[in-house]
Amino acid sequence: MHDTAVSIWSTKGWYDCARPITAIRWMCQNGQSSDPALPSYSPNGSHLVPGAIELITPATTAPGQRHAELAGYEGQVAIHAWRGPDWIANPATDQAGVGDRTGPAAFAHAQAMWSALPCRADLDGSGSVDGNDLAQLLAQWGTGGQGNLNLDGRVDGVDLGMLLQAWASQ
Repeated sequence: MHDTAVSIWSTKGWYDCARPITAIRWMCQNGQSSDPALPSYSPNGSHLVPGAIELITPATTAPGQRHAELAGYEGQVAIHAWRGPDWIANPATDQAGVGDRTGPAAFAHAQAMWSALPCRADLDGSGSVDGNDLAQLLAQWGTGGQGNLNLDGRVDGVDLGMLLQAWASQ
């Protein structure tokens, strides 16, 4: 199992992209895209999927119903996912398990967990991708230097595109 995890994370590092669950959480943060007449509609939202991605309603937050713990969030999108470390009071005995979380809460949790990871395009290690990183990449153009973000052996237009994408996504 550990070897599989290492392989997956190595592949993720090679492609330097978000995991699918990050995209799903981001879409749920934006709302739902299934029905413009329903609350929280956004074309950038997630499609509603019964039992997995649902709209929180007064009926589903009633005592004993599936979203009872999300009362007060009616009109938002709930995603059925890992609840996170806040559900673990005693690591020796508790399990967070899965449950429904609001889209914004799930995305905020993911950002808090992963936002501190270094970005390959942050060539100067300043914590952000900016003009200094662009200058370093351009100074290494045609070489196999640190600006070779896609690891193909040469700093070129693909690497420039990756840097600009990282800069724009901050």
